[in-house]
Amino acid sequence: MWTREYAADPGAIGKTLTLNGHGYTIVGVAPPDYPGIVRNVPADFIVPISMARQITQGQGDPLASRDNQSYFAKARLRPGVSRQQAEGTLAGIVAHLTETYPESWAGPRRLVLVPTADVIMNPAMDRVILPAPLLALALVGVVLLIACSNLASFLLARGVDRKKEIAMRLALGASRGALIRQLLTETCVLALVGGALGMGVSVWLLDFLMGLDLPLPGDVQLNLGMTQRAYWFGLAATAATGFIFGLAPALQSTKPDVAPTLKDEGTGGGRPRRFTLRNTLVAGQVAASLVLLVFAGLFLRSFQARDAVDPGFGHEPTGLLSFVVSSERYDRDTGRAFVREYLDRLARLPEVAGAGITWNIHLNTTNISGIGINVDGVEPPPGQPAWNVDATEVEPGFFEAAGIPILRGRNFNDRDVEASEGVAVVNEVFAERFWPGVDPVGKTVRTVPTGEELRVVGVSRTTKVRTLGEASRPFIYRAYSQSYASNVTAVIRARGQPEVALRAAFRTLREMDPDMAVTESRTMDEHLGVMLMPARLGALLAATFAIVALTLATTGLYGVVSYAVARRSREMGIRMSLGAAPRRVVGQMVGEGMRLAVTGAAIGLLLAVAGAQVLRSLLFGVGTLDTATFLGVPVLLMGVALVAAWVPARRATRVDPVSVLKAN
Repeated sequence: MWTREYAADPGAIGKTLTLNGHGYTIVGVAPPDYPGIVRNVPADFIVPISMARQITQGQGDPLASRDNQSYFAKARLRPGVSRQQAEGTLAGIVAHLTETYPESWAGPRRLVLVPTADVIMNPAMDRVILPAPLLALALVGVVLLIACSNLASFLLARGVDRKKEIAMRLALGASRGALIRQLLTETCVLALVGGALGMGVSVWLLDFLMGLDLPLPGDVQLNLGMTQRAYWFGLAATAATGFIFGLAPALQSTKPDVAPTLKDEGTGGGRPRRFTLRNTLVAGQVAASLVLLVFAGLFLRSFQARDAVDPGFGHEPTGLLSFVVSSERYDRDTGRAFVREYLDRLARLPEVAGAGITWNIHLNTTNISGIGINVDGVEPPPGQPAWNVDATEVEPGFFEAAGIPILRGRNFNDRDVEASEGVAVVNEVFAERFWPGVDPVGKTVRTVPTGEELRVVGVSRTTKVRTLGEASRPFIYRAYSQSYASNVTAVIRARGQPEVALRAAFRTLREMDPDMAVTESRTMDEHLGVMLMPARLGALLAATFAIVALTLATTGLYGVVSYAVARRSREMGIRMSLGAAPRRVVGQMVGEGMRLAVTGAAIGLLLAVAGAQVLRSLLFGVGTLDTATFLGVPVLLMGVALVAAWVPARRATRVDPVSVLKAN
């Protein structure tokens, strides 16, 4: 921000920056490599935490609220203090807080100590984020293994062609060690050239990915730039693979029988060996390709199942505009009046078909809110003083704007004010959980710890609340007019394009208050896309690597059959000169290639069955032994393998027996 807004001027120190209507003096500039408070969530400015209320503009002081659980404390251990000692101290603090503040610290609570080096973004999100890079690394590793196996297979073929050259060198006194070093040098140079090209493509591809507008929650940004560590890792991987996969061909090529090799002037022939290192490598490539294809199939099926889930809201073109009603410029009454006037103005816009306000929109990955409630005749969970259910505050227009119908009872109305009886709308699951088989309208719930009574006036359709894959959760809506919130989201149902309605809604907000802090503006599709993004990226990633792996394995199989045709051209010529039908010759060559493919596919199926169990937690709506995937993938693979074997085998029918028999 110092570079962008102040042209890196040292005179920026001491200048005033206006944030949410408040002036802040710039006292310093962070270094360019400062990672920020939360990794991958860049901050343009950093203020003392004591100013949290002024920055957030919310109601009350967040530092004084014991129900606020959105803070992380970062500490440095004193010299000589172990992690176990620190955890013991934290346990003592928890015990003190539980005893002193039982309402806020009810139930089993603990403070978790996490080493900073183990944090990816923040401890709460890391368990969701971590599987993605590990999966990507595993897929990349398998593709690298296939590519290197392919290269080793070709090097083995090249070594066979150079047998006479190597035998001649050995006969003239060259040591085997010197020849191995030469062949390894050639392989490592080849690997380094490929690695350099790969690095260049990676830099371009990562820049392209960083330029994409991915549906990420909040201000999260993917840091996909190449780092010095990434370059060193790429160099080490390149050198290691070049050495490891070049060693076997080098060892095999430098141990020929010198005298027979020098005497052999033929073009090859004899009965081919069924189990060779090249054949083993090709079968391994087919096996690895089948594993990746199965994984890709499972992820694609999982994405289709997740994409088909009905969230229960947002079916019409809709926009979401989140903003903060400043608690320093608006109290509860004037804040509600501002929101009411804003909704009235939105209703008059030709781009808007309906609008409502909520404190927390469903499927919000950055904010999960609940309240404690008790219902007469229903005991709370063991060891808990109350039931904890998800909740939000809404204005009456929210239900229509979001597309959530009221199934029984009524919606909130103008008579539901702060001085009147507390009211609530619950979803179907809430009603069935606490009043099974009974009409819930008119029933009462009590909030904990305040003891406030809320009368149920309506039942809404159940929606997804936290994730698309969750079991239906109880939910309670409170009237915004009775439970004020300064952080709100306007749900705007559009008559046409939601982007157009959002721009109009933003202009209207700025006309009413130019200093109003807008925290987010996105369409409902973009909002729901955050939930679908992990499944979509997983399917895309697995499918991409599976296609690359299939291409490499097909190339390897093609190379094996093609090389066999070239090496056995004399044999093919003799057979056809003796009356063998070309179709039979082709069938024999294709059969040898397909035996490798079938062997690899059988091994791959066993590996895929075992590997799919590891993916169980990443899949949704599809079993780890999905019939369509485990039947379709082998059929696809065998079809591609058949073509890869048939194309070079067909060349055997073009062999001229006379010219082959005359050769040497």
